[in-house]
Amino acid sequence: MVAGLLLAGCGDPLVERQLIVDTRVLAVKVVPTAEPEQAQARPGEVVSAEALVAPEAPAGWALQACVVEPTTSGLLRCRTSLARERGQGVPRLDWTMPEGEGLRVGLVGLVCDEAVDDIRAAWPNWTCRGGKANPFSFELNTSESHRHPVIGDGALRLDGEVWNDPSPCVAPGSTHSIVWTASDAELEVVDEEREQWLVSHFVTAGELERPFSTATVDDRVVELQWVAPMDERDTTFYLVVRDQRGGVAWLTRSLCSEREEP
Repeated sequence: MVAGLLLAGCGDPLVERQLIVDTRVLAVKVVPTAEPEQAQARPGEVVSAEALVAPEAPAGWALQACVVEPTTSGLLRCRTSLARERGQGVPRLDWTMPEGEGLRVGLVGLVCDEAVDDIRAAWPNWTCRGGKANPFSFELNTSESHRHPVIGDGALRLDGEVWNDPSPCVAPGSTHSIVWTASDAELEVVDEEREQWLVSHFVTAGELERPFSTATVDDRVVELQWVAPMDERDTTFYLVVRDQRGGVAWLTRSLCSEREEP
């Protein structure tokens, strides 16, 4: 069993889900350090976790890997701590997976707009010193061997051209096409059928038509329309791909909107 990324609380109901206006955890990726392409965390392996936080690396974060209690809803609850750390910038944590049959291992954490308070208290009673607190939890895949999704070089296109950083600037208010194509070879076989990937996409400015898409062997192309913001500013685009078995991949791209000089 693999639980998806669970976030506590709700965002502003007046803001579309695909628009990033405040700190948000978009994804968590856990990899065995010896085989980073694998999405299974096996007993005795050293694994590394990293969280994708938007719109920028947080001022404060805390992470804890632990053996978790069985739960059907809400944030995961820790039974035995395996590793714990806090810091600034990109949230990362390394630990060794415990030995034993049937153990459920999770990652719990808190991302703050400002610094994290003392984390000696039991999770989930951690707090931030100021600003918004963003708690989350994620249960690891410990039972099924498979690879993380691969987004692919050159698979993302902006207005028909391969989208790499740095991107050219566009006119404020202009409309653009964003297309990502999943690789047929990367869609693994699950229960004698090709798996389905859940694709999430977000922007920090402008209007993106929807937050979620799917990619299957029969429909591998995700097409989106994005309208640039009316003012001059930088925008970040996020693409997150999940295989619904604990595997995840992501990429970010940046572009700017500015008016041409007369």
